[in-house]
Amino acid sequence: MDFDKLKNTIICGKNEDVMPTIATDSIDCVITDPPYGWSFMGKGWDYKVPSVAQFAEILRVLKPGGTMLCFAGSRTQHRMAVNVEDAGFILKDCIMWLYGSGFPKATDISKQIDKQDAVKKRRQRQLRFTEWMRGTGLSASQCGIIMGTESEAGHYFTSGEQPHIATKQYFDKLRPYIKCDVPEWVEQMIAERTVESENFKKREVVGRQENAMSGWSMDGETKFEDRDITAPATPEALLWNGWKSHGLKPAYEPILVAMKCNDGSYANNALVHGVSGLNIDAGRIPAKDGVPKFTKRREDSQSCYADGLGGSNRTGEIDTETGRFPANVILDEQAAAMLDEQSGESVSTDRVRENQLDNHKFFTEGEHKKGVDSFGFNDKGGASRFFYCAKASKSERNEGCEGLEVKQKYAKNGQGGSHEIFTSESGNDEHWKDTHPNSPVKNHHPTVKPLALMEYLCKLTSTPTGGLVLDPFAGSGTTLLAAYNTGCDYIGIERDPDYVKIIKARLANAKAKLGLFES
Repeated sequence: MDFDKLKNTIICGKNEDVMPTIATDSIDCVITDPPYGWSFMGKGWDYKVPSVAQFAEILRVLKPGGTMLCFAGSRTQHRMAVNVEDAGFILKDCIMWLYGSGFPKATDISKQIDKQDAVKKRRQRQLRFTEWMRGTGLSASQCGIIMGTESEAGHYFTSGEQPHIATKQYFDKLRPYIKCDVPEWVEQMIAERTVESENFKKREVVGRQENAMSGWSMDGETKFEDRDITAPATPEALLWNGWKSHGLKPAYEPILVAMKCNDGSYANNALVHGVSGLNIDAGRIPAKDGVPKFTKRREDSQSCYADGLGGSNRTGEIDTETGRFPANVILDEQAAAMLDEQSGESVSTDRVRENQLDNHKFFTEGEHKKGVDSFGFNDKGGASRFFYCAKASKSERNEGCEGLEVKQKYAKNGQGGSHEIFTSESGNDEHWKDTHPNSPVKNHHPTVKPLALMEYLCKLTSTPTGGLVLDPFAGSGTTLLAAYNTGCDYIGIERDPDYVKIIKARLANAKAKLGLFES
């Protein structure tokens, strides 16, 4: 395959089939968000992290000294890192992308204790009761008429799902029609069930919580409703009130920073292969009040060695354009606000340190004196000013996808992995609404990364000529869109034809906007 024809294209196919068609040592940088191995939302492609063989192919096509930025999951990052390293990459660092919008998925242990009896022992008692009811000479339909509730009566006769024990309120209505003696154990069950029912009704409401509704919406927005938060109902559950399973609120994703071994030194690699290290200046974080351009000295610092050996001739001027040195932490606006709330206003002082030698005096006057450097930023603000990146908005996710079919992100309860098409012409909309609680959307990829974040990563790994970025797990194409927006060439590989349509639509929209701007 003509390699030049691969540039600025998206290839629909499996990673392991497409990668061998890409030339060795041809890619400047790899930025990718591969499967995390969570089976997220029931997606089959997310069953496991990429293999050592897949990362070895990525290493093969990457130029010597080239960088790979690889997203990973908080629970499976160790597997991702091991495979990356075993493939031959050198792990250099890990960027932590922090966000404040993650949703806790922990199970309430006290509520599990409340339900435990119903799951095990209660079902045995319920089935014993329904078996006895089937021998009373009454039918479910007759009981429904007598009690005035047909829906409840069926539960008293079932041998399968959802067996119920009648409360005294309902059983007293049935008692005159039962053609056999009522054993003591049945009376005991009814009495216990009645007490349980009354206790549950009296359960203390300790608060209200906004929960996502299980319905659907045409505009893709999640609907919410207020529900009661109740106190534990049993002494055992009360003892464990406040304990939950290990599902902490997800608030970060690691980005592995790996590189292919240099061909000699960084300098030699840059000259021979056109790629080396990171573009630090392009990745600097804007500083509102600027940063010191030169280091201030208490004494005259003119040196015959320009910046001197350990010294400097800097004057303390403020640089309002360069920005702060990029950190290995990146925040979205919610995480930034949370950090600033905790840190308050912090001051980056104009710190000083003593040098072992005042090089100017040593080389010009032969004196062996200590010098003093000032190397702080001398500014103030929230802690988030050191690292910040906005998160993706709904409009950003769907921009360019207006002409695509509306689809859901995942099937009911996260199962399957198919993309169900919503259409008002299906003839069975009510059934669709009942069986598909998640909202249909245009860009239905479940893990769309913020464009600003991916643009930042493209800048950080760019070469003097922009460079060629490969994303072997392209997803919804945010990496490719970011590469285009930052002046880089790109190659994307995506196995799902539906996602390829989304990528092409988003890229076409970006190119159309650029053409309109240039005209």
